[in-house]
Amino acid sequence: MRHQPTDKQGLREIIESYKPNNISNKPQRQLQITALGSKQTLYQYNNDLIDILDTSAMQGVVDYDPAELILVVKPATPLQEIEDLLTQNGQFLAPTPLHLGSLYGHGNNGSVGGAFFSNFSGYGRMKYGAMRDYLLGFSAINGMGVEFQCGARVVKNVTGYDLMKCICASFGALCAVDECIIKTWPKPKYEQTITISNNNITQILALGRLLLQKPLDITAMVYVSGQLYCQIAGDESSVAYRVDKARTYIDMPSDILFNDESAQFWRSVVQYQPLAGFGAVMRVSLPPTQSPVFIGQLSDIAQKNGYDWQYMVDWGGGMVVLATNDGAFLPAWRAHIANGHGTLLKNNTNNQLPFLHPRDEAIVRLERGIKYAFDPDNIFYGGGCY
Repeated sequence: MRHQPTDKQGLREIIESYKPNNISNKPQRQLQITALGSKQTLYQYNNDLIDILDTSAMQGVVDYDPAELILVVKPATPLQEIEDLLTQNGQFLAPTPLHLGSLYGHGNNGSVGGAFFSNFSGYGRMKYGAMRDYLLGFSAINGMGVEFQCGARVVKNVTGYDLMKCICASFGALCAVDECIIKTWPKPKYEQTITISNNNITQILALGRLLLQKPLDITAMVYVSGQLYCQIAGDESSVAYRVDKARTYIDMPSDILFNDESAQFWRSVVQYQPLAGFGAVMRVSLPPTQSPVFIGQLSDIAQKNGYDWQYMVDWGGGMVVLATNDGAFLPAWRAHIANGHGTLLKNNTNNQLPFLHPRDEAIVRLERGIKYAFDPDNIFYGGGCY
């Protein structure tokens, strides 16, 4: 069954109708919240007791004040529509949320709500912080049918629960959001990207860490297909100076992508275009110094077994994105993650791993407590999250 509310009242009525009836012996049904459906392939379920709460009709910009860097929107508003609006005003969503339409092959890059409630930050995460850091507040309805609000249009040093951090990466398991308050950010006017060639992952990432330690204000860094890309953005004169300074530290073959060409490359990164042709893709977050060891271990396994694979290293080494067509390779990915976690973004192979990384029992207990506070009757289904 699919429900499609058009306003907050309709949303509340649907949620209240799913409260358990103590008189009935029927099994309890759950609601899976979706907006534009771009991430439905994240978790596949075969459960006749799960209905769809389709919020795609709840779209639109409620308020936008460019001078105050504040945007208030309905959660199902298309992400591309929001980014276009901000670009017209010289602003952007600084964590550069992922556009997964190319990866999934449907061209649907999702909603702004989906970007925040999955917390899938792109290359901007290294410089500007995560998606969760830019959600200032929201209004929602919890599993008890109670409307509540959290946060505000300004950041204040006050006592209370920071529920925005709970909601981000909850995948709709806690509440149904009606409205989001978002912090926008001034978009740099100019950019250049230094490209550095080296197939030795240990050497190239060591150079990347060195550059990040220097006063160069590198805004993004990703390694893919034997090339390290270092974005430097800002005013044109400042960018030119910092690029020249950066190249004095580089003892490997290098080149430069200028403004438009640089922007085009980073658009491909936020879409994971280099990995779009693979059947399985996983994001692995881990300490930057451990990524060369992790990649080396997987390279040995792939070579020994003849696995076809590809990888990207984002956030200066803090995010490794793996891709393969061999389902037998997937268990090794998670088995070799130390002090990190892996989220399976795409899996069209015959090895159906859960999309979320297994959590420690202590973390699970905390999640259960949070889930019970928001949704004591377990009405919202989150694909294994909470």
